[in-house]
Amino acid sequence: MKKPYPILIVDDEPNIRSSLGRLFHREGYETLLAETATDALDILETGPVSVVLTDYLMPGQSGVEFLRVVKKRYPQAIRIVLSGKADMESIMAGVREGVVSHFLLKPWDNNVLKEIIRKAVVEMEKKQGFLEKPVLLKTRPDGENLAQVYPGILDVNEATNGAIIIDDSQF
Repeated sequence: MKKPYPILIVDDEPNIRSSLGRLFHREGYETLLAETATDALDILETGPVSVVLTDYLMPGQSGVEFLRVVKKRYPQAIRIVLSGKADMESIMAGVREGVVSHFLLKPWDNNVLKEIIRKAVVEMEKKQGFLEKPVLLKTRPDGENLAQVYPGILDVNEATNGAIIIDDSQF
């Protein structure tokens, strides 16, 4: 079984970052901590994460603005905003756009947050399995070359997000 991708925690308050890091570490998750959106994007460049949990109010840009970038570059990550002070109109716009999957107010309830993260990681694990490249058989069991028998059968038209595009006009 694959190990889940880490949880990225982004908050400019060191006590919040360390508190959330400890909470999820005790739950068995690997956590990555970032103070700013810029730091978080640098971390995201190093490899995939299951969840991005970010504060709303940060220096430089809001959590929703940051998650717009995350969604564009790393659409597989589940995106959550955690904040004590937020512009609810901006948050709701983020939810409507599919940028924010969950929004929680500080102070948070550890049990609620742990359950949301658990479900998000399960969702991400399903995506990991689904997005793995399938093994394409190039020959039939009798050894006959499929490409010779069925020209074009091995050509795969793939979208940038990994989905296979099927041209159903030929059916």
